[in-house]
Amino acid sequence: EGEGEGATQAFAPPAFRRDCVDVALLNFRAGSRAMSSSAYTSASSYFRAGIDALGHIVSGGGDATMAGTASRPAAWEFEYDLSLRLHNMYAEAAYCNGNFSQMEDTLDEVFRRGRALHDKMNGYKTLIKSFMARDRLHEAIDTGFDILSDLGERFPRTVSKSVLLRDMLKTKMALRGVSDERILGLPPMTHRNKLDAMEILSILLYNVYIARKEFVPLVAFRMVRLTVRYGLCDYSSTAFALNGMILCGTGSDYDRGYRYGRLALALVDRFQHRDCAVRVPVVFYVNINHWARPMRDGVDPLLAAHTRGVLTGDMESAMGALGGYCASCFSCGSVPLNTLEERLRASTAAMLQKGQEAWCTTVILPLWQLVLNLLGRADDPVVLTGEAMNHEEILSSASDKVNLMQRGTIQYYRLFLATIFGRHDLAVDIAEANENIDVNLFATMVVTRHYFHQGISAVAMATRSRPNQSKKFKKLARFNIKKIQKLDGASSGNRSHIVVLLKATYSSLTGKADKAAKRFDEAILLARHGGFKQDEALANETAGEFYLGRQSKDDDGRASEYI
Repeated sequence: EGEGEGATQAFAPPAFRRDCVDVALLNFRAGSRAMSSSAYTSASSYFRAGIDALGHIVSGGGDATMAGTASRPAAWEFEYDLSLRLHNMYAEAAYCNGNFSQMEDTLDEVFRRGRALHDKMNGYKTLIKSFMARDRLHEAIDTGFDILSDLGERFPRTVSKSVLLRDMLKTKMALRGVSDERILGLPPMTHRNKLDAMEILSILLYNVYIARKEFVPLVAFRMVRLTVRYGLCDYSSTAFALNGMILCGTGSDYDRGYRYGRLALALVDRFQHRDCAVRVPVVFYVNINHWARPMRDGVDPLLAAHTRGVLTGDMESAMGALGGYCASCFSCGSVPLNTLEERLRASTAAMLQKGQEAWCTTVILPLWQLVLNLLGRADDPVVLTGEAMNHEEILSSASDKVNLMQRGTIQYYRLFLATIFGRHDLAVDIAEANENIDVNLFATMVVTRHYFHQGISAVAMATRSRPNQSKKFKKLARFNIKKIQKLDGASSGNRSHIVVLLKATYSSLTGKADKAAKRFDEAILLARHGGFKQDEALANETAGEFYLGRQSKDDDGRASEYI
């Protein structure tokens, strides 16, 4: 007889116990193969069968499910390692299936039976990922920081300028004189707590990026310093991708930011880690590449990253890649709107099926509704409300401190629609309300386009306003031109056409017709060369309106060349 949590239980004979372990191990291997093939439902069944098989260690037979439930303490006692692996994988499969109640019940068992912090680490990682999928971002962040503290990596609860500056200087000192070759030649990281900390920090990336942007630099800097001090690991690639994003997004060093991004991709190729193989390309092609290379170069890699994320079970990165892919397709005009609408519709169904509500409402639904509006499938073309979403409901329910990325995305698409459909008064108001765009959508191409559409609407409002109001809008237009010029410092070819187009409209406003005419033609050619079909069309339309407004027969003829 053996003892198990308040009840005396009879153990099965040794030979039968060995058979139970063999069956459990076979199911673990089958489940692991199913997970690698994205067959999450089958994987869950295998892991459940393995857990039930270990339950027979006490009962010696009988109903598998009941036995597995009644005798788990004994199974954990006699087959701790296998029980731990089965429960962790069962919880992960439940998460991938969107079965969060099953996941939580299983993780409760892991946290209760786990003997050491490291043994519970996989469970904590799954829990953090599930919080994000359910749009419980602050719970994910708080849980992650609590675990990091237990691992010896403490973070402040608030981020001040002094804290940020001090952390940045510490990281700069750690990297002083360190070449890419030296980084690639670092020894492997072997410190267990630091390895766990690196993985938790990598998982927290999306959560802090969406909900607490001020922590992104602290996460990036800490990962870089851990790598330099303790050596390379699977997640070192994420560290340098984040560092590159910060350097580009702040405009402090585009060349070095792009260099760190390429270094991150090299580390991905070396380690071939499941999560980083998706996460790092997403950061690179959404937040780094467009500062130095044509935006269209990221379309195919983002789609490939999405496919790989789905196949490997990295659902957060897969959804981030999908959002980046669809947004890039829209900006570049690389697929027809009808085709993009179909993909967004299918993507929404796939995301919700996998329980990825946060990414769906943050990235996919706003873009889907934008496309529906442009296709004429909304009651009001400038209101981001219809089949996909209701922007008023989302904005009223989303606290400024909950999902800043979602708020910034929705407000930008509203600004886009108001500008395109000539509601420039509304556009100026929306842009003013979205004043934290630099932070909320940090290092993305959307920041540039926000200032472009705000500038276009400011020029339009200056044209139609009284002199005292016109002066205010002219000042706003000049501010937007300077802002985009600063963002175009890397000369990637993704911003030059909109800088020139905005200057053309301002030249037209200030009576410099010859300069405006030349700039309109230049903007059209630059947009065409960069592959920005929508911007090329907008430049042609704006040039046509410019010539029509000059009220001469020759100019009417010129207008027909553009419209």
